[in-house]
Amino acid sequence: MSVAATPTRRGPNPCPNLNHRRSGAPVAHCPDCGGAVNQALHRMACPEMQHDEARRARSTFCVHCGLRLIGGYR
Repeated sequence: MSVAATPTRRGPNPCPNLNHRRSGAPVAHCPDCGGAVNQALHRMACPEMQHDEARRARSTFCVHCGLRLIGGYR
């Protein structure tokens, strides 16, 4: 395995969102890829009204529960 392919402490992540690099991210999940960034803030479910607001803000994933909000249709 080459040095460039060596995973970091959290593993390789191609997402450009900087929350992945923060030790105390202010959100539970990344709004761009849905990956967990701070499990201490994770919710099991969110009110649909909150998901509607996130869709209007053009977040692909909910930052609280990680649910995919837009896209992904076949």
